[in-house]
Amino acid sequence: MYIFGFGLISGVPSIPLLRRFRELDRDTPSSRRREPEFIALMRTRMLTGVAVAELPAFMGPVYAIFTGQTLAALVLCLFREALNKSS
Repeated sequence: MYIFGFGLISGVPSIPLLRRFRELDRDTPSSRRREPEFIALMRTRMLTGVAVAELPAFMGPVYAIFTGQTLAALVLCLFREALNKSS
């Protein structure tokens, strides 16, 4: 049960990361978007955000393997999809 709880809680940090990524993308003038520094900054923020956002989907199969409960894996994957669509 601890893995399932960790999977649900692990989706929460992805919300502020996604918001910061979107704010940076929205507030940056188009002339600066082609600069290598901006591209590197966006790449690191995007990779960090994706890595954190994928934790619930990763924890679902781990939980299913260790406990044999496949419904929990489905719930964690649906939770990740709901977070991605709502943010």
